[in-house]
Amino acid sequence: MPYAINEETARRAHNLMSFSDYVPGSATKEYQSQCDEAKRICDEVIGKCQTQAQKEHARELFEKYCATLAFAINEDNRIGCQCPSVLISGAGNFPTRKKEKQIKAWESNRSNFEKAAHYLELLRGVHRQGIQAKDPEAVEALKKQLEDQKEFHAKMKRVNAYHRKNKTLVGCPDLTESEAKKLQYDMDHWIYHVPFAPYELQLSNAKMKRIEQRIKDLETIKEAGNVEKEYENFKYIENPEAMRVQFIFDGKPSEEIRDILKFYGFRWAPSQGAWQRQLNHNGKIYAKMVIKKLKELD
Repeated sequence: MPYAINEETARRAHNLMSFSDYVPGSATKEYQSQCDEAKRICDEVIGKCQTQAQKEHARELFEKYCATLAFAINEDNRIGCQCPSVLISGAGNFPTRKKEKQIKAWESNRSNFEKAAHYLELLRGVHRQGIQAKDPEAVEALKKQLEDQKEFHAKMKRVNAYHRKNKTLVGCPDLTESEAKKLQYDMDHWIYHVPFAPYELQLSNAKMKRIEQRIKDLETIKEAGNVEKEYENFKYIENPEAMRVQFIFDGKPSEEIRDILKFYGFRWAPSQGAWQRQLNHNGKIYAKMVIKKLKELD
């Protein structure tokens, strides 16, 4: 059981709203059913994740979903105990103001259910999120991504060559029967009467170049290691572990300095105690500009 559901509160809330008997454990059973479905989704997503960091993120979102959902359910039942239904208490001397407050509380608690639903939706797409530069397995994952893209690019070229030679996709060893039928349908309706249009090959080439450049940049950054430079009023850091370019000041910098940092894309990170942006080619270029501006202020 991920988190506890208050069965006593659930029973009391039910009895204040319905003439039917409360089935012991039913609130817990319903909650468990929802968490079981979320666990199924989590396991499915983890199987599609490319890195350990993505898998950990999926597990974190699953835990947040279960915790938030339990809080929302318990809060909903607690609110339900504040005032009975008019059907239960009768219309005489019914506490209208109390019921109005209860309804407002229920409406407010709806945001907790929405938050839980949001965590579940995020969980569904964890494996589709881009590989984060700070992920320790980023380079390996990108190399696998590049390998897969190269194989798909080669497949497109082989399929096009087969079609060019045979004027059909029937019997193409790189395609299943359903894939061949779909491509044939597309060719019959596209202006490009080839399985894979020239622009698709161009996009694939561009994607491979982007991945190759990311791998090169990450490897260069990680090989360079941690860079720290002390200046009169601040410290400059290239932090490959966090994959961030950072500026650290003694105390809060002036408004003028903060404006410079923000202009060049640096944002305050309380967890790091630093002004930072992503550590990449652009990040280092903008950092140099910031350093130049800060020196001019001295």
